[in-house]
Amino acid sequence: MITVQIGKGKDAVATASGRFMIREGSRNLPATGADITRLLSLRSEAEAFPYEILEHEFTLTLHDASGASATLSRRRARVRFLRDRTFSIRDRVWGDGVVSPITDVEPGIVVDQFQEGDQLHSLISLREPKRRGELETVRVTHEMVDCFRADHEWFEVDVDVPTRSLRVEIHFPRNRAPRTAWVVEYPSGNRLMLGSTNIRRDPTETTNRVASDEAGARESPSNRMGLVEPSVRV
Repeated sequence: MITVQIGKGKDAVATASGRFMIREGSRNLPATGADITRLLSLRSEAEAFPYEILEHEFTLTLHDASGASATLSRRRARVRFLRDRTFSIRDRVWGDGVVSPITDVEPGIVVDQFQEGDQLHSLISLREPKRRGELETVRVTHEMVDCFRADHEWFEVDVDVPTRSLRVEIHFPRNRAPRTAWVVEYPSGNRLMLGSTNIRRDPTETTNRVASDEAGARESPSNRMGLVEPSVRV
């Protein structure tokens, strides 16, 4: 038997097993989805987000020339916690095809997930409370099916968490090398064509790479960076 003592606060608390519990009167009850969602909500302007991302790196790997199979890995998210006793972070992913739930996460475990339109939201318990100023590196992986089948495709990143630095890298099969690649910022519509310093074709590898870096990425519900490439179909 495992005994867990829950404080008298109204917020959900993570147990050693990764479950979330909440105190109601003299009883410890499983937290509902609404209780867990409240953990990551901004209830007032004076209440800071519980963490910020210092460095966020996304890697999209296309496994075949048709675009039928791909892997999206947040290869390295360096997180700094802004509140004591923060123990959860969120993940959000979307796509036109089929996007899998999280297939791999390190550290922590997925304790809740739900679909909202074409977006899949997941809540990750780190299974221990973090102190303000503490750093953690989080890695998350999704599989994607039939998300990049068109002649022109997009890869979007929505910056909705305070983020200092953002890097996107796309690996193409050798027989589907990109002709051109653009970075498009929303909602401003600013466009930047990526040059030779961003596109690497290495004859010793089986992939072509496109990379883009954004320093000081701005947080906004509608601020997105899209990487577009007119593809070569074979």
